[in-house]
Order: sequence, then structure tokens, then C-alpha cells
Amino acid sequence: MSTFFIILLLLLLIASLYANYNLVKKSEKIEDKYLELYNSFCYIRDSFDIGYKVMQKADKLGAFAADDETGTIFSTIKDTVEDLKKLTEIEEKDTNGTEEKK
Repeated sequence: MSTFFIILLLLLLIASLYANYNLVKKSEKIEDKYLELYNSFCYIRDSFDIGYKVMQKADKLGAFAADDETGTIFSTIKDTVEDLKKLTEIEEKDTNGTEEKK
């Protein structure tokens, strides 16, 4: 009777190990996809930021930014850059336990 329980426990242990292994593999795939998407967002954010800075340099006098039609484009790009920066902020806890944004 005790050998039956030992065999049953061993089977349950093997099943548990197999399930844990599968869950770890799935979570690693999810983490890889997350990092890939995060890097894509950072690339898009940086591209918009560079484009906005180039537009600001091209408009030294501010004539285009003050214009109704092109000013809307300037403000839309600026808002998009700010939104992307908010989406890609990383909050990390420093050694004191307080949160710090990167």
C-alpha cells in the first residue's frame, strides 16, 4: 500500500515538474514579445522626437508653428512624442525603496 502512495506521489511530482517547465517556457516567450514591443515603441518615440526637433530647427522663427494649419501639425507631433514618452517610462525602485522614473 505504501509503494502505491510513493508511486502516486512520484507521478504527481513528475506532472508538476512538467507543468512548471511549460509555464516557464511560455512566460519566457511572453517576456521576449514584451521586450520586442517595448523596443519598437522606444524606436517610434525616438523617431518622432527626432522628427519634431528637426521641424523645430527648420522653423527657427516660429512662423510655421504659429500658423493654424501647420501649427496643428506641430502640436500634434509634440503631443504624440509626449504620449509615447509616457508609455515607455520605466519605473524602478532605487536602493531606498522609492520609485524612480527612467
